Amino acid sequence: PKALEAAGHYGAAPKELDGGPQQYGAAPKPKLDMSFMSESFWKPNWTRPAAEKMLSMQTDNAGIVRPSSNPNTYCVSYKQGAEILHTLVEIDAPAAKYVVIDVANARLTFD
Repeated sequence: PKALEAAGHYGAAPKELDGGPQQYGAAPKPKLDMSFMSESFWKPNWTRPAAEKMLSMQTDNAGIVRPSSNPNTYCVSYKQGAEILHTLVEIDAPAAKYVVIDVANARLTFD
């Protein structure tokens, strides 16, 4: 087979096979991007009432991200006009994605 490969009959061996037998097993799990936790808008200790109180004194479109009272869920709290609104963000752990759930219960998935 090496002589045939050298003569161009098989083409080059795939790089993953150059080092010997391939290791089979589970593919590496994707990792969820948690970099937002180092940003100033991340408020790990804020509750909904605390977010509403603080955001009520801010300008329009001010917002924060905080843990939700629902397990494995975050909340984006923001000011829109005179209202303070809250949008849930679920974690799809197997896919390493976030799922935003809007007021119409539509689901938008992103990394």
